[in-house]
Amino acid sequence: PAVVRLRRRLSDGLRAALIARRDPDLLADWAHAPWGEDDLDVWRALTAVRPTATTRSRLAALESELAGPDAR
Repeated sequence: PAVVRLRRRLSDGLRAALIARRDPDLLADWAHAPWGEDDLDVWRALTAVRPTATTRSRLAALESELAGPDAR
């Protein structure tokens, strides 16, 4: 349990630092990794600094998925 907690704390800290730094290459690396493919906040940050058709499309898909059926 302690290792899981430490791993989560490290992951959360790294993620927050990536979002705050706004480096498009680092954000893209995170977003395209298995643990980041559904990370809405990272995709929002990536789209803000690299607003390509691909990033906008993925962000829209995630927002639609997470909005639920009532919001569509």
